[in-house]
Amino acid sequence: MRARQDGVVVPRHNAGMLRAVRGTFLLRDVRDTRLNRHVRTAMFHCQDGQILRLSDACLVHASAEMLVINGFEQGTNAGCQVVDYAQSWILMEVEGEGAQPSMGPAFPR
Repeated sequence: MRARQDGVVVPRHNAGMLRAVRGTFLLRDVRDTRLNRHVRTAMFHCQDGQILRLSDACLVHASAEMLVINGFEQGTNAGCQVVDYAQSWILMEVEGEGAQPSMGPAFPR
């Protein structure tokens, strides 16, 4: 689940509306041509084929139940400029064998 929308933390009482997706998590250094350096990048390969990316990824919490990763997601603003938005991912082990529906609408980016 993403805990922020356009860099703004989703209030705790709205957490049930966050979109939850299933997939595979990967963390590695990737060359970023825009920054002209290697960046630790978290990637989440969703079951629907979408790949979510989090640049400058940092592990901020780890327990048997969940991982919390902070970093920046790229998006575009109204002026079509590339913008880095602060983001937090909450990763948990999936329950059950079949895919579950998301808990909210798809994020626009």
